[in-house]
Amino acid sequence: MSDSSLDKDQPLREDIRFLGRILGDTLREQEGEDIFHLIEGIRQSAIRYRRGENPADRTHLEHSLDGLSAQHTIAVVRAFSYFSHLSNIAEDLHHNRRRIAYSQAGAQFGFNMLWTVLFTYPLMVGIQIVSARIGR
Repeated sequence: MSDSSLDKDQPLREDIRFLGRILGDTLREQEGEDIFHLIEGIRQSAIRYRRGENPADRTHLEHSLDGLSAQHTIAVVRAFSYFSHLSNIAEDLHHNRRRIAYSQAGAQFGFNMLWTVLFTYPLMVGIQIVSARIGR
């Protein structure tokens, strides 16, 4: 990944971290510290496994998930589902931000790109003529 792509995605990463902190605070408040620590432990185990693909990390994660009660399973699934939704919202916002940035950057080229008409217009006319002949 290039430095420029890292820079342009930094706001997205910051938004996701911010929303994750809010979700964590909400979990603590609504579900309690025990459920928060359970979910956080599973999250950290999943991150460790994904980054290193260590079989021991996978085994630890599987045992953590297999040992959950139905009530704890619902809390974990709900928390990860909420995080997924929040991440999607952050991505939508980021795409809108990037679209605005691109449109503003494109606006500065405005008349500077007018010279391309000299090449593209004759090609468009040629395509129209050929299309008209084929359509007969």
